[in-house]
Amino acid sequence: MWAWGSVTCHITLLSCCTDLEDCASSQFRRGGFPLNPSLAYSMGRCCSSAQVMVKASCAVLHLLLWSMIHDCCTRNSIHAAELVFTSSPSDMVALTKRPLNISCVAVEKDHRSSAFITWFLNLEDPIPGLNVWVYQSHAGFLFFPSLREEDLGKYTCKATLGLSSIKTTFNIYKAYTEPMFYGPISQSVNAGESVFFHCVSGDSRPLVDIRWIKDRRIVSEGCQFQGQYGDKNSLKVSGTLHIANVSKEDEGKYVCVTHNSLLDVSVYSTAATLKIKALMSKLFIAKDPENVTVAVGRTASMHCTIQGFPQPDITWYKNNKLLNDTRAVKHDGNRGILMLRNVSLEDEGFYHCEGSNGNEIVISQAAYLLPAAMGWEFIREPCNVTVRRGDATTLHCSPPFSNPPARVSWFKNNHLLISQANSHLLPKENDDLTFSSVQESDDGDYFCRASNPYLCRTVTSRHINLNVLVNKVLLGSGVTLYCQAEGNPAPSVVWYKGDLPIIVGRRIFLGFQNRTLRISPVVKSDEDLYVCEATNLVGCSNQSTVLSVAVTPIIVSFTKDLTVANGSSAALTCSAIGDGVIVYSWYKNGHLIKNSEPNYWNKGQEMLLIPRVNLTDEGTYRCVASSTLGRDERTGRLRVHVPPSIRFLNTSMQVRHGVEFTLFCVASGIPKPSIIWSFRNRPITLSDRQRFLTEDRMLTIRKAMQSVEGIYECEAVNEAGSAKRSVTVHINGYFSDIASERLSFAADQRSVSMG
Repeated sequence: MWAWGSVTCHITLLSCCTDLEDCASSQFRRGGFPLNPSLAYSMGRCCSSAQVMVKASCAVLHLLLWSMIHDCCTRNSIHAAELVFTSSPSDMVALTKRPLNISCVAVEKDHRSSAFITWFLNLEDPIPGLNVWVYQSHAGFLFFPSLREEDLGKYTCKATLGLSSIKTTFNIYKAYTEPMFYGPISQSVNAGESVFFHCVSGDSRPLVDIRWIKDRRIVSEGCQFQGQYGDKNSLKVSGTLHIANVSKEDEGKYVCVTHNSLLDVSVYSTAATLKIKALMSKLFIAKDPENVTVAVGRTASMHCTIQGFPQPDITWYKNNKLLNDTRAVKHDGNRGILMLRNVSLEDEGFYHCEGSNGNEIVISQAAYLLPAAMGWEFIREPCNVTVRRGDATTLHCSPPFSNPPARVSWFKNNHLLISQANSHLLPKENDDLTFSSVQESDDGDYFCRASNPYLCRTVTSRHINLNVLVNKVLLGSGVTLYCQAEGNPAPSVVWYKGDLPIIVGRRIFLGFQNRTLRISPVVKSDEDLYVCEATNLVGCSNQSTVLSVAVTPIIVSFTKDLTVANGSSAALTCSAIGDGVIVYSWYKNGHLIKNSEPNYWNKGQEMLLIPRVNLTDEGTYRCVASSTLGRDERTGRLRVHVPPSIRFLNTSMQVRHGVEFTLFCVASGIPKPSIIWSFRNRPITLSDRQRFLTEDRMLTIRKAMQSVEGIYECEAVNEAGSAKRSVTVHINGYFSDIASERLSFAADQRSVSMG
């Protein structure tokens, strides 16, 4: 407000602002007299910052003010600064759903003052979703945390300082690739000549690389080169393969392959065939046919290669008789290919080929064709057997008819029997299974399986039981032993365990006339030889039996919950005690893990080892320990954690003094990592909130000044580990602000002396 007469007038002249926004808003704050930005810029160059406190009448103050402005402007006329880009974006190709950071920096050419950066869609349109889907910083960055389809298009970066501005326009394109535009052409040339194959890719961003494949193998011979097809704006690439001095070995099918490295996608052309015309030469067998076994009903093939020119006619013979079979394909260039479709048992025999070109004849070695066949019905199957422990027995198995003879394997409780691991199994003279001395552990379910590998067929016999006679009861159950004693007079019965008489107690009961002995529940210490002794006036007699106590599987050790890092190994252990053979089965999320699955290694069955864990291995795992007596199971969970990885952090920055700027740190990991910011090796805490503002992955520095210049570190932390990256921030312009403050103080002193 202006105060006329004797009222004191306060005028504050703000100029030479450090930021274009401050310059544009500079004004005589209390007088409401706006200062033109160009005038403020000119005054700032000649006068620096001037704060004038004047005590005078308004008329004198008016004259003094305009005299000051006129003097300042005549000494340094208003002009536009010359700006140059030190970092400017150009047309780029990007992947959607990925982070994208674009830098744009401009400075004054002579004084290196930083310009203010503004981003636009097209030329002057505002960017939709700003600070929601896309962010811009005062340091000149445009950041897309996850590029979307609608973010593609033309953008403008505009730099402004004072009256000057410059801008640059660029496009963000989506990566793509199109089918082959032009493929190689088949050729037939003479040996020793040169061959050129050409191809042209479809449009692609970025431009593709070209390689060549011959008969499904990468071509390393010859000379390969490529270049942009058409004018400089073309998105196609042409490729050429040059093979000099060709020979028969160069014959084959050639394919041009284009590869987009950003998409990691390859496009294949149609195959071009190269044929080489050979010169006159003698005939010779380059490859004899080989023995082959094939399933009945399938197609059998034999190959016979004869080199030489003129090219020979090739004929096939079976058992030295010319083969006249409409099913046979007999020719393929210099290769004789015999293909017998729907092979039957009558096709068995010796086959050879002969080559003749009118000048000479060559004959190959003979090869044998064996048609493979197999029936479905066993000639003899095993039967149930009950045998006393220690006796010998044989399980019989005669497989179905098979050509070649079938291989027979025996299984016990669904596990393959290996005779070397069972010393009491006699060597097989036929396909039977013979026990020299039956053991208690031999009790179980058995079957034999016949297989013909050439048919990929197996035939399984019926399942039978081998029962070993022994008094075996389960731990915790009850058992009754009987004593069959008769006599006249009626005998008295006494029971013994080992050499000691039975003592009746809480678990042991004697029945009527001691004819039965009841034990319930049975404990492990009850195992022993039990004898019932019957006595009368005439004499005595006894019977004995062995009582064996069986323990069902009990899991005593199990890995219940396990957390491992992605890429490391994980071992789940499961250990059980019990009688008989304990078989361990592992389940993931309710599904049986088979031994053939490549990602798991069942080490000794008691350990499930995952050599290299990935996220798909996470889930619920169940161990089942089972035997013929029973089963026990436990369930646990495997969790997979991924160590943090910092996917994006600003590069080193130069920031103009006095402005607010933001650092971005994008990290991934499982569980989601937390972000910790540090400045000059000290964590940023709540006590620093006057200078810093942290929010999720962003660190905002409220005002750029000398005290916030230095190295900032972003640390991503989760339970699996941590990752660190740093960025250096330089503050430009704080020395000029110090000089401005000193000039302001000198102006205050002059205004006091004038008063």
